[in-house]
Amino acid sequence: MSHLAATSVRPMDELRMLQATCHFMRRVCSDPEVGQSVSIEQLSDNLYWDDRDRFFTLLPHLA
Repeated sequence: MSHLAATSVRPMDELRMLQATCHFMRRVCSDPEVGQSVSIEQLSDNLYWDDRDRFFTLLPHLA
């Protein structure tokens, strides 16, 4: 985390995005109905696809 804060132009925004991604993934992984795939539509209440930073933060976790 310290490397992220030292190299980022906006470290607090970056940390918030990481926290949001972790929260989202914890919610997905703890859902007993999740099998091999995840329907993003049912979990994306707070996810805005036009927010490029959040989308690209989440994308590697889905691949």
